[in-house]
Amino acid sequence: MRFLFLLLAVVVMDSCTETGPSRKPFKADYLLSSAQLDPLFDTVATQSIGYVDLTESSGAVVSESFPGCLWVVEDGGTSAYLYLVETASGAVIKRIRIEGVVNQDWEELAEWRDVSGKRWLVIGDIGDNEGTRNRVQLYCFHEPKASEIEGEPGDTVEYEPSSLRSREFSYADGPRDAESLFIHPVTGQIFVVSKREAANRVYVLPWEKESSNTDAELAQFRGEIPLTYTTGAAARLLPSGGVEIAIRTYESLYRWEKKPRESIEHALQRTPTKLPYKPRELQGEIFAWSPQGDYFLLSERVFIGRPKVLSYRRK
Repeated sequence: MRFLFLLLAVVVMDSCTETGPSRKPFKADYLLSSAQLDPLFDTVATQSIGYVDLTESSGAVVSESFPGCLWVVEDGGTSAYLYLVETASGAVIKRIRIEGVVNQDWEELAEWRDVSGKRWLVIGDIGDNEGTRNRVQLYCFHEPKASEIEGEPGDTVEYEPSSLRSREFSYADGPRDAESLFIHPVTGQIFVVSKREAANRVYVLPWEKESSNTDAELAQFRGEIPLTYTTGAAARLLPSGGVEIAIRTYESLYRWEKKPRESIEHALQRTPTKLPYKPRELQGEIFAWSPQGDYFLLSERVFIGRPKVLSYRRK
């Protein structure tokens, strides 16, 4: 009950007093070469003992139902599965076939806790390599509990989320390829970051659909950041009431800290810090925060290179 009261208080404070730029799209103009290494984290990753037996890992969040594990999705060309991966061993201990969804090109997995305390997983079917999809998709459902997906380690389990919500949306300025999505942990705003432009573009949707109209929603363009080929993102609530945001590319990881009463858009206009990234992955597409503020990375499998879970501890 205390957690819900504190969360509600932060929601009211953050949503009523956020300040920052107007709705006019921003254009962040800092140089990433000036980003300093973030001193809050160990500089070298701890690696899982074994390799992760997945080929197209594209999005992940830390599991609460299964401590010490990640929920992972794979991108297009694979089935509509949610995988449970043990971070210490790298073992895929459950394969969950989600009924009622389609994997056209799943590129991200995000999470959000609503004011009732329920934790939602959000699959971003937002990949569009050719830039031709007029509509892309989000699948939102409550995190599976252990009692809902019983079975032996390594089993494939059928799972039909009773809470499943499917949302289609389009970009206000036409189709975009994207692999990165994060959710404001207080307001539930869904931020999508495009991939292929020289300066990647930031779009936003509200958590709740604003109209009962069956037409696709429009994700509003909010601004540009000087990153290209972004492949993953995540956000988490800080004890101060602020929010820390991470966005990654194949080459680097960056962290921004949103102050209380500040907008996400305003925070993204400051020069980020550069997060430790050693060893570098062959084709890294996953970034996931732990509740304690550590972070996890995972790569696709590339040729003979096999991925391991990388974890970076917060000092």
